[in-house]
Amino acid sequence: MPGDMKRPTLETAVIGLSLAVATSGCALSVVPDGTVRHVPGATMKALEPERVRVLVWNVYKSSQPGWWDDFAPLARRHDVALLQEGWWHPAVESRYAGLGLDWWMGVTFVSKWDASDPATGTIVGGRSPVHGVVSRHSRYLEPVVGTPKSHCIGRLSLAGRTDELLVISVHGINFRLGLTAFDDQLRVVMEDVVDHRGPAVVAGDFNTWSEERTASLFSSMDRAGLRSVYPRDPTDTSGDGRTLVNDHYLDHAFVRELDVTGTPRVLIDVDSSDHQALSFVVRVP
Repeated sequence: MPGDMKRPTLETAVIGLSLAVATSGCALSVVPDGTVRHVPGATMKALEPERVRVLVWNVYKSSQPGWWDDFAPLARRHDVALLQEGWWHPAVESRYAGLGLDWWMGVTFVSKWDASDPATGTIVGGRSPVHGVVSRHSRYLEPVVGTPKSHCIGRLSLAGRTDELLVISVHGINFRLGLTAFDDQLRVVMEDVVDHRGPAVVAGDFNTWSEERTASLFSSMDRAGLRSVYPRDPTDTSGDGRTLVNDHYLDHAFVRELDVTGTPRVLIDVDSSDHQALSFVVRVP
């Protein structure tokens, strides 16, 4: 995607959403809150706490040419994958199983393109089995399409430890002005974090396209004891490679009771989505 396409205004995005819905032949069917799909494939019993490699990526419903060629090697090089706008069709689930991770999708809606009902939602994947999986929808819906946003929660065992790693993949509500809907969804995410005792990773596409949203996000994370993996510099128009809208980063990663080792990366050479993938390594101190 050309560089000037990385900074659309909110107004442009709303118009684009309306046109997409108006010209689309698919029908969206929102599923009950808590609906999940599972593709097993874990190759480890527990993660090694000294080195956990984390991938965060809004994958744009896997719709771009060459997406799988980018995604498959990335998934194999990470121990945790937190995806947004995931898209699963039953015919391709076996491909996920071959990547060596245990996959769970918190289904937001199914697209009535055919009888097999491809599903879209937030995804968590783990090199070891992911358990305690929960999917939650936002209470407020996106305008025009009438669909919620969601977050998917899972826990992974850590070798030699009794505590577990909490992972949450978040796709934030987008086309709602003001902070009411955004803060309401964030409040529910934070309740899940506060309930967990132990290390945590909370990451995803938060749709923080304004300073107000960004400030609210960081304030909520601070109160829950989470710190940003990437610098708090949301209006740096030179950019660190993350996707920008209105000169604000959309994608973030936060950790608690974890040390970030090495330099967190933004995979600017991977262009098979409208978002850049994030990659970083953490250890349990």
